[in-house]
Amino acid sequence: MLLNDFMMDTDRKMISFSFSLLNEVNEKIQRKILFYENQVLSYVQKQIDTFIQSLNISITLQTICRSELSALIQSKLNRMLAQYSLFRSC
Repeated sequence: MLLNDFMMDTDRKMISFSFSLLNEVNEKIQRKILFYENQVLSYVQKQIDTFIQSLNISITLQTICRSELSALIQSKLNRMLAQYSLFRSC
């Protein structure tokens, strides 16, 4: 049996999205497209919201998925923000 046999399609999409979003944010920071910490955080939140809206799930599940994605991304994002010297807005 494969891991895919135990996962729902939504779970696979969420995991794939989280990795691609983190890679995209890392690339945008390196290319100096995003250079404020608040920019990064709001960009991530907007991308999560857009992704959640694209899923064909109920509002209750959207809330749960949004929370799970935020938790999944947050630790890696915090390390990424600490690695780069980003400006903090007042």
